Amino acid sequence: MATTRPETILGDTGIAVHPDDDRYRHFVGKSARHPFFADKYIKIVPDHYVDQNLGTGAVKLTPAHDPNDYKLGQAHASQQASKYVLGRPRDHFVPQTQFEFSRETLYEQWILHRLNAAVSGVNETLEAKEFSKCTQILHQFFYDELCDVFIENSKALLVATPEEQPSIFNTLYMCLDVSL
Repeated sequence: MATTRPETILGDTGIAVHPDDDRYRHFVGKSARHPFFADKYIKIVPDHYVDQNLGTGAVKLTPAHDPNDYKLGQAHASQQASKYVLGRPRDHFVPQTQFEFSRETLYEQWILHRLNAAVSGVNETLEAKEFSKCTQILHQFFYDELCDVFIENSKALLVATPEEQPSIFNTLYMCLDVSL
């Protein structure tokens, strides 16, 4: 499967194939191992949206990525990332005041690094009165990095590993608290 947006692979929740495509018909309903994470599986679903004559004839699904992926995700019961994660904290959730990088997952370390880069970029562009660049930095962080990658990826961890849930919520809280 090919992509023009490899940075969104971390947030993939499925693979869509055309239901009449003989190359993939026997895979429909099965799951494929995520290319970056051995313990994450994504489902293979049939959908007439896929053009079987374009590229490989298989489309990766990242529901927070664009309107088409969002519609496919809705049609195939893939949850919207932000609603999923923000709706999951337990009543006893209390945010941490400090982070220990050695205890955070790779996803969390990455998004906190991207948060720091975004904060620096926003501060620099505001000082220079480059408001358009500032907006681009914010859009990239919230849309591409936080939603497309971190939150999409967090869904699998929240379902599979309850012991990591507080850490994920703390990281999300930190991202929202610092950036807002």
